[in-house]
Amino acid sequence: MDSTYRVRWIVPLASNEKAQGLDLGAEATRMLALEKARTLLVPTVTSPVDLVQGGKGFLVYIPLFAQGDFQGFILAVFRIQEWLSHVLKTTPAGGPGDFSGRVYFDEEPVFAFGEPQARNGIEAAADAWLLDHRLEVKVLPCSRYVRSSGSSLPLITAVLGTLLSLLVSLVVRLLQKAHAESRNTMLAKEALESEILERMRTESDLETALTRLDMATKAGGIGVWSWDIATDRLVWNERMFELYETSPKVRPSYIHWRRTLHGDDRRRVEDLLGRAANGGTAFDAEFRIVLASGKIRHLGAAAKLSRDANGRPRSLTGINWDLTPNKEAEEALRRSEAQFRLLLDSTAEAIYGIDLEGRCTFANPACARLLGYASSAQLLGSDMHTLIHHTWPDGRPMPLEDCGIHRAFKDGKGVHRHDEVLWRADGSSFPSEYWSYPQVVDGKTIGAVVTFNDITDRLEAEERIHHMATHDGLTDLPTLRLAQDRLTMALGLARRQGRQCAVLFLDLDRFKPVNDRHGHDAGDLVLKEVAHRLQGCVRETDTVARIGGDEFLLVLSGIGSGDDAALVAGNILDSLTESIDLGQNKVSIGASLGIALFPQDGDDPSQLVKKADEAMYRVKKSSRNGFGFATSICSEQKTDLAEALHG
Repeated sequence: MDSTYRVRWIVPLASNEKAQGLDLGAEATRMLALEKARTLLVPTVTSPVDLVQGGKGFLVYIPLFAQGDFQGFILAVFRIQEWLSHVLKTTPAGGPGDFSGRVYFDEEPVFAFGEPQARNGIEAAADAWLLDHRLEVKVLPCSRYVRSSGSSLPLITAVLGTLLSLLVSLVVRLLQKAHAESRNTMLAKEALESEILERMRTESDLETALTRLDMATKAGGIGVWSWDIATDRLVWNERMFELYETSPKVRPSYIHWRRTLHGDDRRRVEDLLGRAANGGTAFDAEFRIVLASGKIRHLGAAAKLSRDANGRPRSLTGINWDLTPNKEAEEALRRSEAQFRLLLDSTAEAIYGIDLEGRCTFANPACARLLGYASSAQLLGSDMHTLIHHTWPDGRPMPLEDCGIHRAFKDGKGVHRHDEVLWRADGSSFPSEYWSYPQVVDGKTIGAVVTFNDITDRLEAEERIHHMATHDGLTDLPTLRLAQDRLTMALGLARRQGRQCAVLFLDLDRFKPVNDRHGHDAGDLVLKEVAHRLQGCVRETDTVARIGGDEFLLVLSGIGSGDDAALVAGNILDSLTESIDLGQNKVSIGASLGIALFPQDGDDPSQLVKKADEAMYRVKKSSRNGFGFATSICSEQKTDLAEALHG
């Protein structure tokens, strides 16, 4: 809005009518328009504004009505300076310059008189409200007025106030002290009552503890004693008399107690007790006493020193308990361990123990000796699986989970093996038979105990026995039983390969005259030589067996046809026709052979042996020193083949 714009009088008349009124500035005109726009029905006073003619003032506009209709309003200019100068023209009592004042309209200073003064605590103020606007006047006395109005009353008042304050302070202090003393008395009373209750509880707990202690000492068989050092008075409980087998009517004393000590322990125990009585050390000892019956009893003892108010040793209070059962058990255990060690060391069987980690816990000398160690101490703490049981007999590594020795404590039952090997310190192995049993203590498995033997000699003996059971003692050829087993295997192989198998039954010719003329020793030499010559006529995969007297059985495996069997039979006859040197004499023998073929003549070992035997008898009856087949067709072929071989 242009600052030269003026409004004299503002009345909402016809548009052609002129406004009349007082000249106002642009800001006053704007504020008036805004206020009129806000409300036209309520008399309104504006905030202080700067008027055109100078100074501050405010506008008052009053709405006008005629017969209930709004006709307009009257705008009045109110100048604060002239009004307040008129209102405050009268000098307050006390003379000019005694007071100064300030006038505020809505907290904004609009008028002042007198010189500004510092606040001195004395101030008068009044305010009034003009249509929601606050008008406030504050008046302060000047220093000159304060000095001219001086009086001794404030000093008197201050002195009396000070004295009164001191008196009140003293009274308050006395009241506080009395209250504190009363409170302290109350607290002391409560503390005393609490201490009395606590003491009663302590005495009750002590009585309970003493009762329990008495019951515990009786249940545990513990003797309680007290020795007054100054008076040499000794007090025992009931158990002490029982331990020393002394009548309760006897008054115990140090001399009485000393006499019961074993002669070998007396000096040591007295020395310990003397040092404890002087406060040098605690009394804690084991000793023996000799009872009136002559029996020796082991006792344990402990005591604590008490001192008087001056710190001097006053008394010893202690306990005794019977160690005799423990000592007897320890002695029995020691003897048992000695016997066990003697048994362990003297047995020829190797024994060692392992814990749950497989580490050696003990080993006897036999164990170290069989494993090639100088001492069993070299095995202690070693991982025995890694040391002696790490490999199968065929050279394959043995996993720990397959170890039968560890299986004992894992499964909780004994394990027996006789087909494994153990390894010596030098890296060699030996066949072993071992037993591994879980080691259980107080129901808990703690490891295993292992016993083992070197079964090399036994296996060799078993092998010899087996050989003797399956071989002829004179010629060392397999017996009929072993020959039948090998024949069974040969038949199985022939079936799988689609080949033939032959059984040759041989009976010596002219053998009986050798025995009759030269004796049985000569006959034995002949049989050994025959066995040797027969083995030279067959392959390593074939079998030559002596089945009794001068009868032999040959098994030819994997042949192509009967001609192969006939060829072997011809070689045998040629070999046996050569003379046999008996030293001073030479003898000539022959043989008759029968041949049975698989599968033509059967597929059962017994059946084939029987047919070969029958074929042999036919040859022996007809011509001797020849061979023949079990079937008739083969028998016809035999004649031609024999003639071709022998001319």
